[in-house]
Amino acid sequence: MELLNDMALFVEVVNAKGFRGAADATGVPNSTLSRRIALLEKAIGLRLLHRTTRKIELTEAGQLYYERCRRIVEEARLAHEQ
Repeated sequence: MELLNDMALFVEVVNAKGFRGAADATGVPNSTLSRRIALLEKAIGLRLLHRTTRKIELTEAGQLYYERCRRIVEEARLAHEQ
């Protein structure tokens, strides 16, 4: 379940185009989001985001992972709602 939660956080960070916007949307602190994404990257062995002080960008692997995670997270939400 933790993996699904981290995938959902990753999707929120990408959708919000940054950690601050995702923090506002989820109520999860910036530092926690950053740490969870770093742990997710470590767990799957891929760099998902290029981080700078001003913005984040998806890596090629991050773009592919995002597309799959977005669908998985949406399906999980739909299953929960039904």
